[in-house]
Order: sequence, then structure tokens, then C-alpha cells
Amino acid sequence: MKISAHGFGYTTKESSFRPIIYDEFRKKIIKGIKENQTRGAPTGKSSPPRKLTSDPAIPEEAGWTFLINSNHPLRNQIIDAIQPLAIHREMDRTRIPLLYDGRPEQFWTSWINEYRMLSRGQFREPPKYILIIGDPQSVPLGFQAKLSIVAFVGRLDFDDVNEIKTYAEKIIRIENSNSGFVNRETTFLTTDHGVNSSGCYDPTHFSRFDIEKELIPNVDSLASKLELQNKFSTNKLSESDATKNELQHSIKESTPGLVFTSSWGMCAPGENMALQKEFGGAICCHGNPDEAPYKDLLFTADDVTTEPFLEGGVFFQESSFGYGTPSSSELHNWISQEDNWQMPRQIAPTTFVSALPKKLVFHRSGPIAFIGHLDEMLSYTIAEDEDFQKDDREKRMSSISFAIENILLGTPIGYSLKKMKEEYNLLNDSIVELGGGIVKDLNQGREIEDSQQKQFSDLMLQRHRTKNYMIFGDPAARIKQWA
Repeated sequence: MKISAHGFGYTTKESSFRPIIYDEFRKKIIKGIKENQTRGAPTGKSSPPRKLTSDPAIPEEAGWTFLINSNHPLRNQIIDAIQPLAIHREMDRTRIPLLYDGRPEQFWTSWINEYRMLSRGQFREPPKYILIIGDPQSVPLGFQAKLSIVAFVGRLDFDDVNEIKTYAEKIIRIENSNSGFVNRETTFLTTDHGVNSSGCYDPTHFSRFDIEKELIPNVDSLASKLELQNKFSTNKLSESDATKNELQHSIKESTPGLVFTSSWGMCAPGENMALQKEFGGAICCHGNPDEAPYKDLLFTADDVTTEPFLEGGVFFQESSFGYGTPSSSELHNWISQEDNWQMPRQIAPTTFVSALPKKLVFHRSGPIAFIGHLDEMLSYTIAEDEDFQKDDREKRMSSISFAIENILLGTPIGYSLKKMKEEYNLLNDSIVELGGGIVKDLNQGREIEDSQQKQFSDLMLQRHRTKNYMIFGDPAARIKQWA
């Protein structure tokens, strides 16, 4: 068994890092535990969420606000631009947002604890839905991930403040409309890139099993499970059908409520920022990069036309770098640096949000939100063509199934990731407990048993995946379907 990446290099035309044998991978993690205590790994248990007296699935009850950097040069313009949406969300004191003061990472928990102590009067909890406005330099993506443990968080990273106005107008127009905007349909695109250079099947091969045997059947049975009158239909674009043309056709012709893609996510380590921003997070559809021109394989921001495109729907991308690319992977924070780690130390000169979610969400007639993964995404792979993870599939995919079901049922997008963030919180606590015992054993010169190594490395992989799914758009937005 090996650990392989869902990322693919734009210029190298190969996996974003060479697959590593699983036994070597877990040993690197154990070696790195001592180092990790000072390099960003969890060092204390997560705080339990405050008990809510309001319904967290109803933004008007749970509360909504926006957050900006206190020193943002466009602070007043941002506040002006978001006013229509703030009023629409019934925000208290619409011109007084939450302010991030630029404090370093080690003090993020103190900021979050200060937020948790806020009151909206009449003994109500602080706003549960938070829309961050600004780029990763003004409000770090790591801060967004940490805040998502205790709140439903989204982001708008704009190039022009007018994009904020456009987005606010779109959300208000859709939610105030008397008609639906999307059909009771879901499009699933799942590629399968076969055997990779290491001799193992590519992660996309096994992701296809998860989608075809868990996610699609769940959507197909959703109406009967909830005793709904009208069922949800699915459009599967798999293997040779998972092309860019088929994806575009499906979105334009049927207007699904949700598009879910599972594929390679593109990156371009070492390249200039213009190239990285153009292709970082792009979706690599079916085909061989060595044989076909990239323009025929990659679904990028340039492929989102000015015509209506998934208007009122949600785009969910399961791949590396879909949401954005960090300057350095978080994986370096908890892998031992004594040995040569396969992944580039620096991926990009600076952290950035991918162009695709920005183009989609700021589209005047585009989707209301985008969900994607920040950073590299890793999976187990083997050389045999067998469904080796079937026994725990339901458990592994439960948080994504929960997200898809809630999105289709018209629940706020932020709430749809509730189970995933709860899982992240539990994984964090388990890592702290198990890691503390391992550190104690290492300090006393004891050997770490293989079972403990495996348990700890598996927890770290799961934590990395659940932590880094993020929302681009208003976390309180929800789809509006035709009956």
C-alpha cells in the first residue's frame, strides 16, 4: 500500500509528489512528532462548541455577520458593498463587523475565545454564520479553518469591491424570487486515471468507487428515505464520459442544484504567480495529459462563460488545491524533516484562493457557493484493482454524504459542513491524546508499536482532509429548487 496525491503538476505532467510506501509514511510521522509540537500540530484539546438555544440551521435565528481585517485599506468600501446582504440576513448593527487584528497563529485561539464570549443581547449567542471578506493575506486561510470549528464560515476574496455588490445582489435576487432556480438534480463527475508511475492505481480510481457505490446511491434514495414526493435524479459522468465538454453540457442543459467533481487538482510549484493563479485548482478531466492538449482536459476559470452557469447551484470539488494553494503545505508541519520528503517545500510564493471558485461565485448568474479543498489531498492506493476500502466506506464518506444531502434539501451551505467540522474536532482530540503518549514513550526511549504508528498516521490523514474543506461564498446561502 502507498500514499498518493490527488494533485497533478501543470508543467511536470506528473503527480504533485511521488507516492510513498505507507510504512515509510507512518514512520516519518512518528519521527516528526517531537518537531511538530512547535510547528503547528495540535497541542491541546479543542474547546467544545457553546450550546445553542437557537436553531443553527436557520441563519436568522443563529445570527449572521461578516469579518474583515481591521486595517484593510478598503474597509469602508467593503462595509458599504456588503450592506444589502447584511440587511437581508437581519444582521445586528450592519456596519459593525467582526475584526481580525492580524495576530499571529499562536494567538488565533484567543481571538476565537473572545468571539465566543460575544453576545447579541437578550442572552443570545454570538453570530453563528460568518462571512470573511478579504484575501488570505488579510485573513489567513488557516484562521478560517480554525474558526470553522465553532462557526459556519465562508469567504469572499475579491479583486474588485464591485464583485461583492454583484454577489450580494445575486443572493438576494435568488432568495427573494417566487420561483426556483435549480432542478432536483446532481451531476457527478469522477475521473479514473488508472495506474500511476509507481505501479499503484491512482487515487481517482478508488474515489470513483466511493462516488458510484456510496454518494450516488445516497442521492438516488434521498427522496424515499425522507418520504419526499419528488425524487432527486443524478447525472453520472464517469471514466471516458468525465470530459470537460460533458461537464459543461450537463451544467448548461439541466441546471443541477449540485455539481460534484472528483479528479486531479492542478498545481504548478516553482512557476510564476500568473501561471499558478491561472491553473492552480483547475479540474483535470478525463484524458491523457501526454497525448491531449491541456485546453481539452482542464476545466479552468476561463471555461466559465458570461452566460448563466449553474445559476443558484453549488459547486463541490473533491481534489487537491480546489479551494486554493498554500505557500507551503501543512503536511510539512507534521512530517519529519530528517529525511527527504517527496513534496516541494514551497508550492507558491504566497497563499492564494483558486481562480475557478472566484469566477464561479462572482458570476452574476452563477452558483451561490463553492466547496473545495485547500492544500494537497492524500489517499491510500494499492497495485491491485480491488475495492479494498469498501468495509469502512459508509463511515469514511458520511460527512460528505451529510453535506450533499443538506445542500440538496436547501439547508444553508455552512450548516452542510457541520458533520465534517465535528469530525475534525474529534480527530484533533484523538491526535492530542495518542500523540501525547507517543511523545512520552519516545522521550523514554521506547519503541512505538506498529499498531500505534498506523493509528496515529491514519488519524493525521483524516484530520488533514476534514480540516481543509472550505466554503467560498456566503455560508448562509442555500439553493432554491423547482418543486
